[in-house]
Amino acid sequence: MKTLEEVQEECLTGYVFTVEEFIEMVNDGTIDVYNLDNYGYYHDGENETEVSVSFDKYSLEEAKEKYPYVCWYEV
Repeated sequence: MKTLEEVQEECLTGYVFTVEEFIEMVNDGTIDVYNLDNYGYYHDGENETEVSVSFDKYSLEEAKEKYPYVCWYEV
């Protein structure tokens, strides 16, 4: 599995967070879930997936078990 730093090198135009960090940022309002210009995809530790980040609490908790990282893009 790639480290966060290795994933960040691949994700040149976005930010990479662990799923746990991402969930904390959603919960504390750092990530604006209502800004539809921003988007993200889960990263499986080897490659960025085509699975879009959902802000549903259940989906985020479920993602923690499948994906270690989120690649987040702000427009």
